[in-house]
This record gives sequence, C-alpha cells and structure tokens, in this order.
Amino acid sequence: MSLDLKASDLAQELGLELRGDGDVKLCGVAGIDDATEGDLGFIRSSKYMKYLESTDASAVIVPKNGDYNGSTKTLLLSDNPYISFAQVLKNHYCPESPFEGIMEGAYVSSEANVADEVTIEPGVFIGAGSSIARGVRIQSGTRIGKGVSVGEDTQIFANVVIEDRSVVGARVILNPGVVIGGDGFGYTQTEMGSVKLPQIGNTVLEDDVEVGASTTIDRASMGSTIVGEGTKIDNQVQIGHGAKIGKHNVICSQTGIAGSVVTGDHVIFASRAGIGDHLKVGERTTIGPMAGVTKDLPAHGLFSGFPAMPHQDWLKMVGMLGQLPAFREQFRAIFKQ
Repeated sequence: MSLDLKASDLAQELGLELRGDGDVKLCGVAGIDDATEGDLGFIRSSKYMKYLESTDASAVIVPKNGDYNGSTKTLLLSDNPYISFAQVLKNHYCPESPFEGIMEGAYVSSEANVADEVTIEPGVFIGAGSSIARGVRIQSGTRIGKGVSVGEDTQIFANVVIEDRSVVGARVILNPGVVIGGDGFGYTQTEMGSVKLPQIGNTVLEDDVEVGASTTIDRASMGSTIVGEGTKIDNQVQIGHGAKIGKHNVICSQTGIAGSVVTGDHVIFASRAGIGDHLKVGERTTIGPMAGVTKDLPAHGLFSGFPAMPHQDWLKMVGMLGQLPAFREQFRAIFKQ
C-alpha cells in the first residue's frame, strides 16, 4: 500500500490550501525526521516548525496559521495537521476487506440475529438472543454470550469476551483480549471469609468507544457499568463494576478505576493513575501519571501525586524533596546551638 498521486490532488481530496509545486509526486508517508524524497510528512504544531526546512519530505501538512513566505517546500495548510494526516492514512493505507459472512467453524445460535454484510471468523461463539448489526467484523477466538447487542460497523479483534446482556454501540473497536461484562468484584468480609454479592447487572459501551488490548470492564452488581460515547481506553486498563465513565474520556494504560466511580466528559487519566471507589471527577479534569485519587475532584482541574493534589502544589512539594538533605543539616546545626 502506498500513495500514488500529486500534491495538488491530495490537497483537493482533503480540502486543504496548497502552497508550492502542486505537481510534486507523492508515493509514501513518513515522520518528519525519517521522510525521504517522495514522502508526505506533517508538522502538528508551531512547536516543531524548526524541522520544516531540514526534512527531506516532498510535501508537508502544516498548521494553517503559520508564516511560510520564505519556505521552499510544497505545503498543505490545515486547521489540524494531525487530523488531516490521519485522514490520509485512513483513505490510502487502511482498506477494508470484503465481508465474508459467517465462516465455517463459527458457532452462531439459531436464536441469534445476525445482519447481512458481516464477517464472523472460525472459532467465534455467539449465544442465543444476541444481535449483530450490519458491518460488524469479529475475529477468531471471540465469545459473545447471550442477549448481547453489537452495533453497526463495530470491530471485534481476536480472543475478546463479551458476557451476557452487554450492550456494545456502533463503530466500537475492541482490541485483542478485551473482556466486557466480566463478573464484578463485589465481596464483604465476615469471620468465615468473603461473601460474594452476585453481579446481576450489565456493561454498556456507547458509540465510538475504543478499548485497548487486555482491558477489562466489569458488569455492575445491579444496573449498568457505562462507558460514554467516544471514550478511548488504552491497553491493560481495569474499570470496576458500576462505574459511569463520561463521554470522550481518555484513559491511558494500566489505569485502575474502582467500582461506582463517576467521571464527567473529557476527563483524562494518564498512565497508571488510580481512583478509589464511589468517587467523582468533574468534567475536563486531567489526572497525571501514577496519581492516586482518594477524594472527589472538581471540574477543569489538573492533579498529580499521591494523594492527588493540584499539579502546582505537587510540583512545589517535589521540588522541596531535593532540598531535604540541606534542611536536615540546618536543623542539626540549630539543635547543636
């Protein structure tokens, strides 16, 4: 797969303003540092404009608001170069294979409802009462339980488990090893040991959710665990039973979200963040790497450290740690006096 078009044709395809030689032939894509003649590159923001004249790329997608009067490059001006470059990759490097129907070796219950234009590979199990919408692709080794609903154009990669009564929206992506609707971790301690509370709820993934490899999202004890529309979840994330994740959240790898947590829209969890059960996070708040959330957090905040605190406070505290040896010597001198 490769590009095979002129810069002017690509500009027209993407609806971008062209500056420079529109007859430049493009035959590939590359990062701005690695590009060679014939490649298309992109510069995401003005922060990286210093690489524009040094790159060997034949054409570059650049921010629209820059000053390029002195540039000798062929440029495609975009409001968002990242999105424009992503569109190039989608259009020219991610072709969809034709639908193959229910392939030999797959088990689909006679009581399941499977639409046309699907691909269900060998080794897939689909239980009674489940509904698979048009345009769904399901890879080998996947188990879909009873009463599951899967929306249009969803992609389910190898070895995914979707337990009974789960709801998966349209255009969802579930990467290999994901478990949706697994048994929630609900116990109480007694003198005789742990007593389990049966988890009789379900899990709901709204439209355009993406879930990374080996991530688990438990079903609620009652009601639903919900992941809001457009939320993107990285690999190896755990979301506990009864959590309510808002729309367009970003949850990075190895984050742990305990049961019954509620987040607003556009919340970001950086890698290895953790949050305790029954806590709330306001909209557009960011929780930094390895931060530990032990209490509710307000909207529009940036929090770091353990326990999680406003980021500026955490920076001050960390900055003081390096001064502790000097403080110790000063205290010793004071005590001697």
